[in-house]
Amino acid sequence: MAQDTIAAEIEFWQSVKNTKDSTELEAYLKSYPKGKFAPLARLRLKKLAVGIFLTTSGASTKRQPGQTFRECPDCPAMIIIPSGSFMMGSPKSEKKRHEDEGPQSRVTIEKPFAVGKFEVTRGEFAAFVKATGHQTKGGCRTWTGGKWETQPDKSWRSPGFAQDDNHPVTCVNWQDAGAYAKWLSGKTGKTYRLPSEAEWEYAARAGTKGPFSFKGKISASKANYDAIETYDGSAKGQYRAKTVPVDSFDPNPFGLYNVHGNVSEWTGDCWNDSYRKMPVKTKQTGAAWTAGNCNSRVVRGGSWYYDPRVLRSAFRSRLTTDNRYNGYGFRLARTL
Repeated sequence: MAQDTIAAEIEFWQSVKNTKDSTELEAYLKSYPKGKFAPLARLRLKKLAVGIFLTTSGASTKRQPGQTFRECPDCPAMIIIPSGSFMMGSPKSEKKRHEDEGPQSRVTIEKPFAVGKFEVTRGEFAAFVKATGHQTKGGCRTWTGGKWETQPDKSWRSPGFAQDDNHPVTCVNWQDAGAYAKWLSGKTGKTYRLPSEAEWEYAARAGTKGPFSFKGKISASKANYDAIETYDGSAKGQYRAKTVPVDSFDPNPFGLYNVHGNVSEWTGDCWNDSYRKMPVKTKQTGAAWTAGNCNSRVVRGGSWYYDPRVLRSAFRSRLTTDNRYNGYGFRLARTL
């Protein structure tokens, strides 16, 4: 049996040792965390994280879709998303859809871009606050068990439940998220920003067309949400009532974690109550829709608090830009 296990590990390693897909290396380490090749796998993951791939001549190769990179120790890990097109919104046949999810529109993501592999973490946000002195005064709206209430003593440091630095930052408003992106852009010399609503849905769907980007029914083993509630025959499960680490559960086909649940995520778009007047530029490039009710911005993905219908890829909601909730956070995009 031991020899069979060793042979299986060697075969696995041979299949992934030259990969430029971090998820394949992560799969090897998940299967063999103390394996013979685990140190090499971790070293290659570090190289992938900073986008360094060397040819035999020593020349760096161009980043490609699917690759992961990190441009500084405190920078979020980013994944390159390929260009392409998709049907944005939900079909009328999708269960529990809302009218603001339509009409479905063909949207083209004109160029590859990068998006956060994970939601921005509390540790990453803390580095920004330490460097800039950014203030988040005013408290945070937290769920008390019966209603949302603004509690002056709550903040991203203390959102009302236990977190560590690998949990998503919460209690951040749209301006906080924008300030973080601006700081990161200045730090790296690259253009970091909030994803457009179209980019967010395209990356979340990752080529899928159903309500969720994973196969089968939604469950508490696939996402963090109020699993006491069900969707389309799903089984009831645990309601955790708090965030979980950003690398929890399996990633979607593009390698993104927690696009369904954990925290709802800010986007760059102003709120519009349907896609009927979607700008041509958005349809042709995936650019943010920056006309409409810009005091409210589109929020995507659902959170630990919401029932499963809110976690659907097409579900969209709005929140005024100055509001901070302990169920809301963000992930970044980067222009390449």
